[in-house]
Amino acid sequence: VPKMRRRFAARMRSGHLQVMSEQDQAASAPAGDVSTYILAIASHADMDAFQALFQDYSPRIRAYLLKQTRNAQAAEDLMQETMLSIWRKAGQYDPARGPASAWIFTIARNRRIELKLTER
Repeated sequence: VPKMRRRFAARMRSGHLQVMSEQDQAASAPAGDVSTYILAIASHADMDAFQALFQDYSPRIRAYLLKQTRNAQAAEDLMQETMLSIWRKAGQYDPARGPASAWIFTIARNRRIELKLTER
C-alpha cells in the first residue's frame, strides 16, 4: 500500500492524476473478490486487478510453497512462476467449478510438482 500511495502522490505532484467518474472507477477497479480480479485480467488484461491480486496472494503463495519446499529461493521463484501462470491462464478460470483461491493454489501446487520432476 505505501508504494501505491507514493505513486498517487507523485501523479498528483506531476499533474498527471486523472479524475474519473464513479462509474469509470467502478468499471476499471474490480471489487475485492478474487474471482473478479481473475475475470478482469482475463477479459481485458487489467493490470490494476493483477496488482491487487499479486498484493493479496503472493505472500500466501510464497508461504505455502516455502512450507512445501523448505527453500526460500525456490518458494520465491515458484511464487513468481505461479503469478505469471495466473496472468497467462486467467481465461481458463471458471467460477462455476470452484473458488478462485483453490484454482490459484492448484496452479502453485502444479508448479511445485513440475519443479520436483525436473530436479530428478
